[in-house]
Amino acid sequence: MKNFKAMFMYELGENAFIENLQKRFLAPEGMCGIGDDCAVIPWDKERMLLVSTDALSQGIHFIQGKVSLRDLGYKLVAVNLSDIAAMGGTPHSCFLSVAVPPYMKTEELMLFIDGIEEACREFQIPLLGGDTVGAERDTFFSLTILGQADASALKTRSLATPGDILFTTGPLGASYAGLQLIMEEKSEGVRSKEEEELIHSHIHPKPYLKEAQFLASKSATHAMIDVSDGFDQDLRKLLKASSCGATVELKQIPLTPSLKRVALTKGWDCFNFALAGGEDYSLLVTISKEQADEIRRQYEERFASPLTPVGTITEGSALVYQLDGRQVEIDLQTFDHFSPNRHILGIPPSANSFKFGVA
Repeated sequence: MKNFKAMFMYELGENAFIENLQKRFLAPEGMCGIGDDCAVIPWDKERMLLVSTDALSQGIHFIQGKVSLRDLGYKLVAVNLSDIAAMGGTPHSCFLSVAVPPYMKTEELMLFIDGIEEACREFQIPLLGGDTVGAERDTFFSLTILGQADASALKTRSLATPGDILFTTGPLGASYAGLQLIMEEKSEGVRSKEEEELIHSHIHPKPYLKEAQFLASKSATHAMIDVSDGFDQDLRKLLKASSCGATVELKQIPLTPSLKRVALTKGWDCFNFALAGGEDYSLLVTISKEQADEIRRQYEERFASPLTPVGTITEGSALVYQLDGRQVEIDLQTFDHFSPNRHILGIPPSANSFKFGVA
């Protein structure tokens, strides 16, 4: 690899690998390439073509037998739709690639396809093709999605402006809590209602398509990104792309009542789940301060769900967390696909991430 000495991938890290690709494969003029939720290609005078790909790898994203393959198929479509939402786009069509071992049972694969079909019907997206190949051992699924966006309403990670208010369209941390519960050894039929809600958050993520299209239609809406790798990691990506910093008030981070209740019984750190857990697929959105209150009012009236302000975009490059206005240090344990210590659980469920005082 150019610009890197010989090393193992865990030494390089996922983000550095992606940054190297960005530098080596610059997008042609007028296009947006590596480094955002979707690639952007001019379609006609008024529209842009959006392209995104997401994959699910056995042993990393899922453990067979722990999650229904039907749910897995649904989730694969939903997480790709979230990328389209993050650009303010509308989905157009998708393409599926599968790598399966010869001993996989046909009914198992058909359950996965049932989940794909369920999501495609719900969101009215045709599956137009793909590829099927064999695998030696582990199962691998990949979906490529196409979408479109009005050129005038396209939103990217690089449009945040100092003074913008930072919002999230949904709660954080519930998906990771659901994953923790899935990984527990527990007999069926003994879960509480709150636990079932958390598991549902993980296996049936919500892509905020209509909400994103509404937000993208507003010129005062600047940058957007979806929370797939975790609030902290994804906010840092947005800030780096926009050459900005941010101040975040931790008490403003939205948590579901189910997460709060279950965390009390399990001894979980809700903030660690919310900031580092990932796979919530809420959108982070920056809106100009002058119009933020009005757009928030319109949004909540239209969708009957909160658009929660969690911070402010600032000059510089620092990401500062506060609790009741006091700056706090945070030492998050985040997930990296190339780490030799990675595991499907991602972060320790009881990790205490907060040290009070001046950072």
